[in-house]
Amino acid sequence: MNTQPSDASSEKKEWPMSWIAVIIVISLVSYTIITLSFRKPSSDSHLPYEESQAKNKAFLQPSLMGWNRLETSIQSLSRETVPPQTDSISFSTSPTPSKLETILPLDLVMVMSGRPNLLTAIENLKAPASVQQGDSIILSFGLPSSISSEFFYALDAYTKGTDLHLFPQRTETSANTNTEINKQVTISQLNFPFTPGVFNLHLYTDQTTYTWELLVTENSKTPSIDVPTN
Repeated sequence: MNTQPSDASSEKKEWPMSWIAVIIVISLVSYTIITLSFRKPSSDSHLPYEESQAKNKAFLQPSLMGWNRLETSIQSLSRETVPPQTDSISFSTSPTPSKLETILPLDLVMVMSGRPNLLTAIENLKAPASVQQGDSIILSFGLPSSISSEFFYALDAYTKGTDLHLFPQRTETSANTNTEINKQVTISQLNFPFTPGVFNLHLYTDQTTYTWELLVTENSKTPSIDVPTN
């Protein structure tokens, strides 16, 4: 015996359009209220990456966890040019480990953005044994001919207490950049003059770490005073 389903059970009830319209309106109003409540002014729009970088910078600066970054400049000297006269001092040398952070102060590692791309090697390093407070520290060294594909483009210098850490950085190039292999580096004390005393300097390359002492003396320069004459 065949039974036919009743019309009431076979027909699906449709939602009234009025209720659908009410739900849409409520959703739009709720979204608008939430958006306006959390939206920043148009002049200060939400930029996630920029804000993240700004927060990181604010966390590390202005004190850089007690570290100060010094201004430096690089000058190339021709093969014929004799580097400036410097004191004869001895450097302590040791192999630079592949994990540079193992020999650096922990707070300095946290300040630096990552492992610097260090020069592979240098030669004939010369440095002063002493400088006066506020005067620039001038270093000179040569680049071995075996690393002719490396271009020395920056020296990062960080100081804290009586320590100064130097990181000569490189970039790779296909051209031979060692037509001028002698380099002179100037480290300025203008933005952070050292206090008189003995400082420990550390210069890092991929192969070798150089360590030596630098004596900073009081600046003997005194401003001249014009004495009026009658």
